Amino acid sequence: MVQSGERVFFVSTNGRYAFLGPAIDLWHGERLSSLADADRLMGRIDRTRLKLDPADLGALDLGEGAEEVWVFLDPQCPQCAALLDQLQALSPSQRASYRFRLIPLGVLGKASVSTVVRLNCLAERDAAGAIKALVTQALDALPAAEGTCGQGALQRALVTAQLLGITQVPFLIAPDGRLHAGAPTDLLAWLTGDAP
Repeated sequence: MVQSGERVFFVSTNGRYAFLGPAIDLWHGERLSSLADADRLMGRIDRTRLKLDPADLGALDLGEGAEEVWVFLDPQCPQCAALLDQLQALSPSQRASYRFRLIPLGVLGKASVSTVVRLNCLAERDAAGAIKALVTQALDALPAAEGTCGQGALQRALVTAQLLGITQVPFLIAPDGRLHAGAPTDLLAWLTGDAP
């Protein structure tokens, strides 16, 4: 995207083509009239317009607050485990406003896929047990998954991650739609909007 005065246009990556005319961010339903507009909208997702239910993606809920935080993570990912530790370290009063929707993705190889399928399968029978296994990293003790149990949620989560352009885990979406790839240095500051 290039802006020259009031005019905004798009140039192909090799510089061969220029696309003129109005640009619209379909996810937000807004016209892009400047680089500032694109920058502002690029770092956010309006989840209400996407009409996604994290439960369909195998989300395991930690907390019962009104403010939803979506967290895409891989159970085998060390950064994801560090983020789960940060969640656990929040005091009950700090956590009270939030509902962390932990969405398991198997993106780090076969072991990750197997773990997520077993975790999703357990969640279908025992959500509390699945959350405990994820948060405490007791993943080796997960029961085996029979048949296709747990696979549907994983497939929907992977497709959603691809559509959202998630290339790194953990990946967080704040209640106000702000995006964060990787574990925030200070989770509470990021949640309240006081840190990038």
